Amino acid sequence: MPCTVYLEAAAGSQDLLTTKWILRSCGYVIKSTWHEESRVASASDRSHWSRARLEEMKACNALVVIREQGKELSPELAVLAGFAAARNMRVIWVGLPVDLLVQFATVHLFATVDELQKELLRGNDLWPTHSSDFRIAA
Repeated sequence: MPCTVYLEAAAGSQDLLTTKWILRSCGYVIKSTWHEESRVASASDRSHWSRARLEEMKACNALVVIREQGKELSPELAVLAGFAAARNMRVIWVGLPVDLLVQFATVHLFATVDELQKELLRGNDLWPTHSSDFRIAA
């Protein structure tokens, strides 16, 4: 069964689109839907954060967070990453990380989308299939 991924960012961006296509080309199934919706349908970039989106994320094996370079951290991104880490989900954080997150064994950090792409193209599986493989560092 392929790994399911929830893709998250503060807003739609080229990095988000690039990451989505990289993951799909490597066989990952993207379960998040907010980035497929029309920009007209949402009143603001932050309108995609809701309880329904958390429910959508809970059904996934991993969370991929894209933090755009040079942009201030959206508190919602940190909250979602913490929510996923607390649920023992694998978290892939692309961009400048939140200090607290680096303490979790389930969190993998990449400085750029290009770094993530290189790792995936090397054939490295960033998401083991069994959640028991994940451990939170003490």
